[in-house]
Amino acid sequence: MNAILLTAVSPVKASSGQGLPPIRQLFGVELGANVGQYQAVGEAVMEAELNAPEWVQRIVPPEPNSLFSQYEVLFNSETREIYQVRAQSTLSRIKCEATVHILSGVLKKKYEGYDFLELEGHFAVDDGSSSIMPSYQLVCTGGKMLMWLIDVEAHGLHVKQNKDRSPVSTNGL
Repeated sequence: MNAILLTAVSPVKASSGQGLPPIRQLFGVELGANVGQYQAVGEAVMEAELNAPEWVQRIVPPEPNSLFSQYEVLFNSETREIYQVRAQSTLSRIKCEATVHILSGVLKKKYEGYDFLELEGHFAVDDGSSSIMPSYQLVCTGGKMLMWLIDVEAHGLHVKQNKDRSPVSTNGL
């Protein structure tokens, strides 16, 4: 299991707030890349979110990991640039927490020098690229194991550009 994950996640050379490179790639999918670079599975869909709609495309990543069964990217509909990579699999809570525990050990070795946040069934690598939340997280929730990498600044720009396009209204609430 360790060798599979180690090839699926890789940082690029850039500077983070901690003096370490920000993590910009997950499963061979690069944040900021054009969504059209990756093999699509079906059509892109728009998910109604409170702040802004999000465009999601299921993909086949260049470097899949056998622990995950579904991969998707969230992208800016105007620029088509990816701001989040997500993967998920269906696991019982017990198996998920055990898997997260094993993977956290692997990720601590791979990202030595970064800050880590750990809770039961939740592990995050803080690369210092965002003051809001860690950009790289692994979580057990609702019978699923989720892993994601997000460019928080690019997501914020997407929300700002699309805030008036959400079909979910807060008027009168």
